[in-house]
Amino acid sequence: MPIPVDPNVRMQLLIPQSLKSDVEAFADQHNMSANEAMRILVRRGMTVEGERFSAVHLLDEFSFQVRELAALAALSKNR
Repeated sequence: MPIPVDPNVRMQLLIPQSLKSDVEAFADQHNMSANEAMRILVRRGMTVEGERFSAVHLLDEFSFQVRELAALAALSKNR
């Protein structure tokens, strides 16, 4: 079931290509648009904020941070 969205509210986010790919993969797996996937993933992230994270969640977050740092290092190397 899609999350109701106020049509007058819009946000634009700049995200790394790897995160975009992850969001699109999640969307494909759940048969939804990338916009719907982003809303769900953000809501999930906000729901667990302040609670104890599982080891799997921490590993996923660490993996994302490593990919992001690698992308930044590659960009700065190409300059």
